[in-house]
Amino acid sequence: FYPGKAGGAFVKQYEQAGLADKLPLYTVFTIDSIALPKLQQAKMKAVLGSLNTQFWGPDLDTPQNHQFVSGFKKKYGRYPSFYAAQSYDSVFLIKSAVEAVGGNLADMDGMRAAMEKADFPSVRGSFSYG
Repeated sequence: FYPGKAGGAFVKQYEQAGLADKLPLYTVFTIDSIALPKLQQAKMKAVLGSLNTQFWGPDLDTPQNHQFVSGFKKKYGRYPSFYAAQSYDSVFLIKSAVEAVGGNLADMDGMRAAMEKADFPSVRGSFSYG
């Protein structure tokens, strides 16, 4: 479910209608580490136990994810968002390609091949395209 900006209002109405006890709430972008604190401050209990179907979560049990989440929390004092995880992975993907061509950024075919191989330590675990 993608309610966009109306996500908070939707969760509030979902709770007021008594649906939280009858129908599980599956979301992608409604309840994440950015929105969750705000929804909790608004005392929206329906967010507890909701199911998130994003491609990443801060509790994903991979060595790279543990390092990423702990470093992010230490620096910013909060959990990272999935946008941060995506950006973090992007940097490591590019870094792996640059290393594969020995720093020769003019080797576009080599860069492309290395990026397609996607041989990097992803916060999401094993990574591949398609």
